[in-house]
Amino acid sequence: MFKGSGLLRAINFNSNPIEEIEHGSFRGVHINTLRLSHNCLETLLTDAFTLNQIASLYIFLDHGQLNSLPYRAFDNCPVDTSIFMDDCKLTRIDKGVFDGCSTIGTLSLQNNQISYIDDEAFDSVCIIHGL
Repeated sequence: MFKGSGLLRAINFNSNPIEEIEHGSFRGVHINTLRLSHNCLETLLTDAFTLNQIASLYIFLDHGQLNSLPYRAFDNCPVDTSIFMDDCKLTRIDKGVFDGCSTIGTLSLQNNQISYIDDEAFDSVCIIHGL
């Protein structure tokens, strides 16, 4: 999809009626910021955010319809990934959601409807700088 985008550092898809991101949609892209705020995503597919050869990544999924996170939702993310899912419709954080994303810089989940967090939800995350 983004072949030859070597100079591209940020992608902004804010305020679009995006309902789904396919597996590996951003594979091979060297961006450090992906903005998907104010969209219609209800869930994520595993491997949607596989980005190679970058040191850090900021993923903005806030102010949307996101209501569930599948097992390994953030699989193969860069070493230092920050994820913003504020003002969505999340109700639970299950075990395995963050498997494959070993270091999270910031995980922001403000203003959701979270009533359940599995005891092992963050077991695979080595370091969390801010929660």
